Amino acid sequence: MIVTPIGTLQNDLDDECFVNAIFIKLSQENPEYLNQLATALSEYFPNADVYEQKSVLGSISNALSMVNLFFVIIIALSLIVTGLSVANTAIMNVRERTREIGILKALGASNNQVILIFLLEILIMSIIGSVIGIVLGIAGAYLARYIMIRLNLPIIIPVILLPTLYIYSLIIAIATSVIASIPSLVSITKIRPMEVLRIE
Repeated sequence: MIVTPIGTLQNDLDDECFVNAIFIKLSQENPEYLNQLATALSEYFPNADVYEQKSVLGSISNALSMVNLFFVIIIALSLIVTGLSVANTAIMNVRERTREIGILKALGASNNQVILIFLLEILIMSIIGSVIGIVLGIAGAYLARYIMIRLNLPIIIPVILLPTLYIYSLIIAIATSVIASIPSLVSITKIRPMEVLRIE
């Protein structure tokens, strides 16, 4: 153990701002001793900020909670925007292929069969889009890490691949696409072959 005044240590290091934090660990975890030590340090060093581990951990936990809430809001808004885009695309797809739907029904295809055709198309498109998004996300993470290394930034973010997270993302993307396409699938049941062919 080395005991030295903080001023002496800073002078020896030739940097008055080098030592800006001191961590103290008690040999006995006694709340009474901890409170006494905190009080004594605050009185002896009036210009210093004395924090207990519980308060520091509480502040860190609150900060992480705020960050998590921010990301949850961003993800929710992204899902809403994605759902609206998918719904608009699906509705336009049904409108553009009204004649095709009418011909299929005139040839004997049921509403369920036509809906199944469009649903399979939506599933295939959502899977392809999700896979492309995951690949671009991984590539973007590695690119950001490479740029940070090249710029000699002090913070290096590690890239951790989580297959389970990718599976959840794929499931959420497919579910969002299917739910958003429900209005367009319902509109297929309202298309009457005779009216469509007569107009065309």
